Amino acid sequence: MNTNVATQAAQIQRMPTMAEEIEQRTERFQAALPPHIPVAKFKSVLTAAINRAPDLVKADRRSFFNSAVQCANDGLVPDGREAALVVYNNKVKTEEGEKWLPFVQYLPMVAGIMKKVRNSGEIANWQVYAVHKNDEYKIVEGFDITFEYHRFLDGDPGPLKFVASLVTFKSGETSLEIMTVFEIEKVKARSKVKSERGPWATDYEEMCKKTVIKRHSKRLPMNTDALDVIRRDDALYDYEGQSDKVAQVKRPQLSDFSEAVDGGLMDSNPKALPEPEKAAETQHDPETGEVQEEAGGVEDYGPADAMARGREDYKAKKPKVAPPEWRDNPAFSHLAEAYIEGWVMQDEESALEAAKAKKK
Repeated sequence: MNTNVATQAAQIQRMPTMAEEIEQRTERFQAALPPHIPVAKFKSVLTAAINRAPDLVKADRRSFFNSAVQCANDGLVPDGREAALVVYNNKVKTEEGEKWLPFVQYLPMVAGIMKKVRNSGEIANWQVYAVHKNDEYKIVEGFDITFEYHRFLDGDPGPLKFVASLVTFKSGETSLEIMTVFEIEKVKARSKVKSERGPWATDYEEMCKKTVIKRHSKRLPMNTDALDVIRRDDALYDYEGQSDKVAQVKRPQLSDFSEAVDGGLMDSNPKALPEPEKAAETQHDPETGEVQEEAGGVEDYGPADAMARGREDYKAKKPKVAPPEWRDNPAFSHLAEAYIEGWVMQDEESALEAAKAKKK
């Protein structure tokens, strides 16, 4: 018994530490890294990542180093800004049956995606704004899109409303992408890499920014390296082919937010907005004078109807703006959300059809 214990202890002692294994893979990291990133720096950042997240040591060792090499191959460092190494549970088959075991996944982050896309050489400036309820902002869309943002500094800024990504090209042209929290949450729900200590839990706002710039990137000039990074990240979400289909189609901006006044969104071209439903003429009882309720009003609308209207308005090339009688009335916010969801679904389906047609 004592001999077995001693043997097991000796085997444990012979197992290399994580630091030793990192050193053993120096040549592999060197081969994967681009010339401008010293291998010593990469190993130092990798060690720091382990110190920040000790769970990485407990995860599957092969998945850890495969993820680290992929990160190096993309020319990024896992410092939490350019990229992150995240632990998640994966169901695997063992001799004892199926088990949930911890694995490691490499995720490009905000600075990393922006860094790769900037390599196209056509972007002069790129700003990303996480806009909260009490922040002040103004968006004017014309020949050149402008976005003015003033962060609320006198206390709680309130909940996050939307994230805006504004790119200025060297030509002077601008490009704007906006996603509401509602839209971002729909993307989050599709994530295949979920963890209580993952970035969606620990760095929610940063992941919101990443979601928006990733979608924005698909409409920006980029080289194949950047496109590969985005496609691999898309594979971690439950929508196949999104990176292919979105890259081919120019997405409309959120409500084509042409102008924001006093923190509320208005379009500088009212004709572009969906025509509000004409209110039915109020009917009165001829004898009592009491108001008679008409059938078919907003009250009779359900989310399915609102979603269908969103789809039809997309086909009619109307901007992504819910009818004012829904978006301006808290009682009908569920209809406004369903309308936007229908509009987005039709947008994605149309993009997929366009991508398929292009491949033929």
